[in-house]
Amino acid sequence: IGLSNGDTNQSWEDIDFCLYLNADGTIYINEGSNGRGNFGAYATGDVFRVAVEGGVVKYRKNGTLLYTSTVPPTYPLLVDTSLHDNGSTLSNVMIGAGSGSGASSSANIHWLVADQLGTPRMIFDQSGSQATMSRHD
Repeated sequence: IGLSNGDTNQSWEDIDFCLYLNADGTIYINEGSNGRGNFGAYATGDVFRVAVEGGVVKYRKNGTLLYTSTVPPTYPLLVDTSLHDNGSTLSNVMIGAGSGSGASSSANIHWLVADQLGTPRMIFDQSGSQATMSRHD
């Protein structure tokens, strides 16, 4: 899971800023197809965060900084995921702006609504109003 400027395929290599949790309990960080290394172990209940803080992407585990990216983000950023096995899940995922260290309270959140094939078709702003919704057919 992580942040991307686009979503061209289902691979983890397509995630611009990616926390990769391996099945053996190891944490990896990848930025696109560039591996940034092994960052220790994880366990059930650990809380991870990939966020832009002060214009820089930072990766955290349970609030502790794991890695600071040297790659500047290209906006807008989307939440991007890649699940390895059928039946894989992400639990208690929160998407937000305006909380946490270095976050801006003036961030604009946009929600992408996909069709049955997974192609984004509608974009809503944080108000959720149909009056401000845009379509991409």
